[in-house]
Amino acid sequence: MPGEWEGWPDFMPDSTTASIRLSVRSVDALLDAEGSPLLEPRLHPEFAAAVWSEALQKKTPAAFQLELTVPPPDLERQSEVAEAVRFHFGKRQQEFAEELRALFQDGRRSLIIGMLVVALLLTLAEAIPYLWERRLAYAVSESLIIVAWVVLWHPAELLLYAHFPVRRHLKLAGQLAAAKVSLNPAAANRRAS
Repeated sequence: MPGEWEGWPDFMPDSTTASIRLSVRSVDALLDAEGSPLLEPRLHPEFAAAVWSEALQKKTPAAFQLELTVPPPDLERQSEVAEAVRFHFGKRQQEFAEELRALFQDGRRSLIIGMLVVALLLTLAEAIPYLWERRLAYAVSESLIIVAWVVLWHPAELLLYAHFPVRRHLKLAGQLAAAKVSLNPAAANRRAS
């Protein structure tokens, strides 16, 4: 099977290339050249959000192809657009990789703290029956055991489940950074305003 297994919910990647088709007013508007003081190629936030939204709706393709309908004078700027797409989604990929590292770091830290709290609470739960009246001691002891297991909920959620959406976004950003970009001329009867 092509591609690498990434785990739930995307068990087996599809071997197809998914096309994302969008029409833009101009390449200058798409690149957001005037809206950013930075030198790196920038995508307009609305355009980037539209690409991301379309990509999220696709069923785990192996790759993406970005097909943009632009005014005929902008057809020569394909490499400029491809570089901006690569830069933008490459940066998003780095952000998701950092988020994943931070998530696992928080999960490990939470687990260590949680295990210490569980040990303390279970020790108290064992000691209380010897210190208090039988019924009250039993109720407090059982309550401490319940609280001890609740303490482990957050670390377990972080380490077992919370990384799946971040991994999916990391993979998606990488696929979009590697997407093939093509510019197609806008139809003559559908002029952009």
